[in-house]
Amino acid sequence: MSLDVRIDSGRICTGETPSDQAWLNQGKPASIGVRAGKLVLNITPDEPADRVIDAEGCVVCPGFIDIHAHSDFAALHAPNATSKVLTGYTTELNGNCGYGAFPLAGAMKQHRQQEYKSFGLTLDWDDVDGYFRRCRREPMALNQGLLIGHGTLRGSVVGMEARPAGKHEIRAMQRHVERAMRAGCFGLSTGLVYAPGSAADAAEIEALAQVVAYHGGVYASHLRSESDQVVEALDEFLSVCELTHCRAQYSHVKTSGKRNWGKLKAMRERMHRAADGGIEVFADRYPYVASSTDLATIVLPNAALGDGREAMLDRLRDPATRDDLKRAISQRERFNEDGDEWFDRVMVSAVHHDAVREAQGMSLRQWADHAGQAEVLDATFD
Repeated sequence: MSLDVRIDSGRICTGETPSDQAWLNQGKPASIGVRAGKLVLNITPDEPADRVIDAEGCVVCPGFIDIHAHSDFAALHAPNATSKVLTGYTTELNGNCGYGAFPLAGAMKQHRQQEYKSFGLTLDWDDVDGYFRRCRREPMALNQGLLIGHGTLRGSVVGMEARPAGKHEIRAMQRHVERAMRAGCFGLSTGLVYAPGSAADAAEIEALAQVVAYHGGVYASHLRSESDQVVEALDEFLSVCELTHCRAQYSHVKTSGKRNWGKLKAMRERMHRAADGGIEVFADRYPYVASSTDLATIVLPNAALGDGREAMLDRLRDPATRDDLKRAISQRERFNEDGDEWFDRVMVSAVHHDAVREAQGMSLRQWADHAGQAEVLDATFD
């Protein structure tokens, strides 16, 4: 029986050796085949095949897994996943940082629909089952694993208001988590620096993580702070893990701001103590000194982000509230430390509104100069 595909002259690397250098150097050029969707090893270059690929000078290895991705909606409006496929990825874990595709109801669904309107994407599902049906109807080129995004879940059950969840609302969220875990989700994620998830207290997260732990899932968290309160935020995260016995992933360890760089040692010690105490906890860390998120999150105080997008925009339209926000921002430690240099380091990387699309690629200060505004914060608010 002939092969479906034969790949010749590539260096075969399985990734099973413990040393990265050994992984890169193992194996001489050889052939590998595919038959009925399964790999066939130890073949000769003259084995019959329907398709032959010359991989001379290339490495042939298993597909990469992006363990922290955000393609929940892109899976539907860009299913070919060209940028990932061409860099060797075959699997993504989506639903990170509390940003998920289900459940969708009320103001949260309206918010997401508006967000993806420009991509021509219609959000015609309400729950995990509906999302899975949509994905099966329009399959993505990559394998996709999913986490339940707490921010989306909370926004659909509690709403966009910055308030504690009631007992009935927590039970409703638990039911959604239970349903999603039974449907095949890998766990729960939080983005506690982002609204509306930022309004949740530790007790709410514990209640949801208990359901995840029961199903053997993982709790992944973008912590409540990555700067001045990062140690306290880590303690909150580890406490949830300890109380629920849930496997855990600390999403992208960061110590933002020079004054916080020295906290990394204490954070590492806490992680090791937790692991020694029986918590199955892991973490990932940026290999570079930049990060990416939405502009409002890094500029505005948390209190200005609550109650949904329209409420936030209303605050920015009000001159008196603007003045209050400017005072609050100027009192932050990072501005005392960095001064006006901070405005030179924040770059606008993507804009979806034609009226301000020219801001792409500019720092906040460059954009203010371009817009002819003396105060950078005014230009930023606009």
